[in-house]
Amino acid sequence: MESLWQPPDFNRPDSGRLGEIRAIFQDLYPSSTYGDLAADISRYWISRLKDIWTEKPDGIKAKDLTYHPSDPLSRIRQKTVLITYADSVWEKGAPALLTLKQFLKSHFPAIGGLHILPACEISENRFNDGGFSQIRRNRIHAPYGTNARFEAMMAEFFSMTDFVLNHVDMAHPRFQQYLDGDDTAGDCFFVFSESEFQKRLSRGDFDRIFRPRPFPLFTIFRRKPKGTFAGQPPAQRTAALNRRFQDNGLPPLPDALIHILPVFNKIKNDQMLLAEDYQPIPRFRNFLENVAHLNPDDLFVVSKTQETRHTPYIFNADIRSPEDLLALVLPGIGIPVENAAAYAAVFADSDTELFGEPIRALTTFSHVQVDLNTTTFEGLKLLIDDFSWYLKMDLNMLRLDAANFAFKKWGTSCFGLPEVRKLLKILYRSMDCVAPRIVPNLEVNAPLSAVLNQMADKQAPPPMMYDFHLASMLPVVFNTADARPLLEIFNLIDRYDISHDQIRFSLAESHDGKSVSGSGGADRLLSYAQLRDLVDVVKKNGGYVKTKSTPRYRYPATEFEKVCAEADFDPQ
Repeated sequence: MESLWQPPDFNRPDSGRLGEIRAIFQDLYPSSTYGDLAADISRYWISRLKDIWTEKPDGIKAKDLTYHPSDPLSRIRQKTVLITYADSVWEKGAPALLTLKQFLKSHFPAIGGLHILPACEISENRFNDGGFSQIRRNRIHAPYGTNARFEAMMAEFFSMTDFVLNHVDMAHPRFQQYLDGDDTAGDCFFVFSESEFQKRLSRGDFDRIFRPRPFPLFTIFRRKPKGTFAGQPPAQRTAALNRRFQDNGLPPLPDALIHILPVFNKIKNDQMLLAEDYQPIPRFRNFLENVAHLNPDDLFVVSKTQETRHTPYIFNADIRSPEDLLALVLPGIGIPVENAAAYAAVFADSDTELFGEPIRALTTFSHVQVDLNTTTFEGLKLLIDDFSWYLKMDLNMLRLDAANFAFKKWGTSCFGLPEVRKLLKILYRSMDCVAPRIVPNLEVNAPLSAVLNQMADKQAPPPMMYDFHLASMLPVVFNTADARPLLEIFNLIDRYDISHDQIRFSLAESHDGKSVSGSGGADRLLSYAQLRDLVDVVKKNGGYVKTKSTPRYRYPATEFEKVCAEADFDPQ
């Protein structure tokens, strides 16, 4: 008779599944590089797993204890799943989750599978990446409802939700604690002083990092000033800077000019600005035009990459430093250009004390999404603490979003590294320990060949993986009335040795556009000509096409050769 699932013996953390988790930690974080990290995080991680099982409701425990590990496919009860945001259907004054549930029950009672996209706490008054920039990963956004309502809805459907693995919102309490002065909280993230960042940049540490979006990889933030100027309003800090100018024999500067100096590097970094950082720009442009009698458009250009509600001004390429800016502006207010260097020096000496230390944080996806550091105790502690809430739920599938970005090693692409597969294996084994009926669904927006290659990995095979190729292939098939491109999918699948217990979760439609990367890669499913024709169809029907630039000399030679081959052009 087949044995039923049982939780591990938490009194024997060195044996069975718990022992395997400890062994993976030791392999992933060798003491020669990471000191006691493996031992410390193993103890904490396993204690959290024990808490999860202890605190889990009895009804969910009872369901878990009926699971047969020898039949993992028994966990899949639906072949079709509806994807939705928590507030895709809403009614004024009512919790969005309640409205969504009533709508589905009333109008689509046959729907059994439900995937609710990230529904945790977000900031509604600025960019939040469609819910994927979460202030807390274990608290439902209040306008949607409560944790209890969300958990009940997950139990009622064959359900899936998202755990955003790679990052949290900049308003996350731990990141704010770091900005407020808690250095230990900073260990949760990849943060660098400006001097350390420039040193690493010059030696090429970040050159090979894969950029999924065209925004800066590192966003500039400021920590709160210390000492006398902690908590002082901007007006007092402006006055203090002017006093220091005067102490050095320099005339005071207008507020509009001083206010632009602390955000100069943020503007120059071409990063999307928060409202408080953007406010000095229109004031400064007005000052240039009406006081300094300069054309603001001679100093500013509009960013080609930022996605903002306001006009995303950045300084032109000739303005490389505050001194360059001052040299252009000072003559317009009657101050000799020769004084620009002196003003810039006083500002540089006072900057950190008055306005707070500028730091750079790794933000792979956008200026508000701060990457988690999974090579520190604090970063891993935050990971399991947030992950715990999901493992207590009566949930059927858990999408691990942005998973292949979750381990960083400088000098590499920081995407899909061997180390991230080990980290994911720890998550899989943790789910085996306390949440056996939840199927981890690995989200990797990558070519189908890359997805299949990861599924064929015998060391850490994901039980389920998203694939994105149909989102771009189906429109091609329907618009050309030619189904032959679909045959390429099966030809590609046949080349990989993948267990019958593993599942591909094929996305036919996406919540945020039609990704073309799923049909690309080394083994292209669509030609460049087919993609170009698809772009033409999208534009003809009023759609929008987003493009991404590649830094000079970084475009893969193999891709360039394929483009040339299709065009019957000699790449040499």
